[in-house]
Amino acid sequence: MQNINTSGKKKQTTIEIMKAADFYRILNDCQIRIGEDPHKNLQEFLQLSVTHPDLIMLKAIRKTLEAMQENEEFMHAIEDDLMAD
Repeated sequence: MQNINTSGKKKQTTIEIMKAADFYRILNDCQIRIGEDPHKNLQEFLQLSVTHPDLIMLKAIRKTLEAMQENEEFMHAIEDDLMAD
């Protein structure tokens, strides 16, 4: 993981990134995904930019996981409501 600095009109920002190959290796090691080959749609969604497809933004991973967790909690609430009826 490394930080990169960006400069915009308003302020300078630090972005945490990691190599896509490392990300897919971790998914494989944690048995979340079989194999270390990139998943095309996920790769395009998480990549730093089109010019740097080999770098993934950790903030994007964090936001995606948070959204998945919220969705799962929402689905459990719906199931609970349906079972209560």
